[in-house]
Amino acid sequence: MKSTFSNIPIYQSLNQYLEHYFNSDSYHSAIPMLEKKEIVDRFPHNYMTDRVKQAINDGDIEYASTSGTSSEKLMLIRPADWWKDEFQRGYKYCPTMVGYSMHDNKKTCLSTAVCSANTCFMDNPGYEERIIGNTLYLNAQPDPYLWTKEDVIKIGKEMRAYAAELLEVDPVYLAIYLKKRQDFGVEDELFQPKFITCSYEFLTQEHRDYIRKFFYCPVLSLYGSTELGVLFIQNESETFYRCPERSIVELVPLDEGRRLYELVVTSWKNEFMPFLRYRTKDIVEIAEEDQKFYRREKKIKFMEYEPLKISKLHGRINDAFYTDKGELVTVGMLDEKIQQCNIVPWQYQLEINLDRVVFRFIFLESNPSSFSSEKNFSFLREWFPSVPNIDLVKTNSLRNEGSGKYRLISGNNLKNRGH
Repeated sequence: MKSTFSNIPIYQSLNQYLEHYFNSDSYHSAIPMLEKKEIVDRFPHNYMTDRVKQAINDGDIEYASTSGTSSEKLMLIRPADWWKDEFQRGYKYCPTMVGYSMHDNKKTCLSTAVCSANTCFMDNPGYEERIIGNTLYLNAQPDPYLWTKEDVIKIGKEMRAYAAELLEVDPVYLAIYLKKRQDFGVEDELFQPKFITCSYEFLTQEHRDYIRKFFYCPVLSLYGSTELGVLFIQNESETFYRCPERSIVELVPLDEGRRLYELVVTSWKNEFMPFLRYRTKDIVEIAEEDQKFYRREKKIKFMEYEPLKISKLHGRINDAFYTDKGELVTVGMLDEKIQQCNIVPWQYQLEINLDRVVFRFIFLESNPSSFSSEKNFSFLREWFPSVPNIDLVKTNSLRNEGSGKYRLISGNNLKNRGH
């Protein structure tokens, strides 16, 4: 592993520390945590080795970028068709998916159509053109709320025609698709895959429950990123198990009283552009018994193939905020609070500004009985007593980001309230 990093320009000043870092599970503060800005500043020169130059000349490389939904975009270089092998490595750590192979089986993908690599389909190409390798990409519309009845029928028809064992989704897009089937009165048979994996953005409990009403297979969350690959995958008990190949993971304390940590990851899954102690800025929660064990063992660094379980994802640090009382609220905590409401909205977004908080929400029913927005969302006034205006807006659609994703928490005042 040391050799993967030692010849890369951005890490050469750290060569003296690499051997210890890759051969010891102890914390090594001599290697600073890597931020996106350091990668962006001199990209691609800070990763340009002779091997990468040769791969570029041979055409054995592909370019991609991160979504940039809640932080700056990151340009990437990686081996051609990299995700296929990366998914193959990740899926095998899910007991539910034993036997599924990215090389031997098919996958259908329903997610944002916004381009990050070679799957940008906003020019609405035909069915055959959206099959890359063994994956069919269904969506060619940047805003799923604009799907017409014909779009919804076409998506369902293509799912049945391709008949893939795995349906990989952005959960928001799948939920909108299912709701539109009902709204339009589409009665065509809904194809039933063997597995559904949810990634791309935060999976709310309401959307998980809603998806499970229509599908009879396991609905599993997968956690990873465009730059780092697949890091964790759920089993049917909803615990996240580590996909430990070609990576080291650190738990950096964020709020130990509530068992919250930021993930810092070293990943050489992408050999052309490995990441050394990279700040994911993603918040995770671990179970109480696991925290006790790690504290007793003084363990915060998990070497390749060492097991690590996560009980819950909490979204990004950049989307977290502090209440007027100084309490940290994550995306996951907001969703937990929403689940405690007497009537739970089907989808929502919280926008936080200096003198105004706006909570936009959608119900499955247009006018649910016995609903009072002030009582149902009273926690907002408890969180923001100093904010003069808290607006509760019932709507029929929500706006997504330029990346195609839907931020659950946003606003001009997040940087002042968060980290």
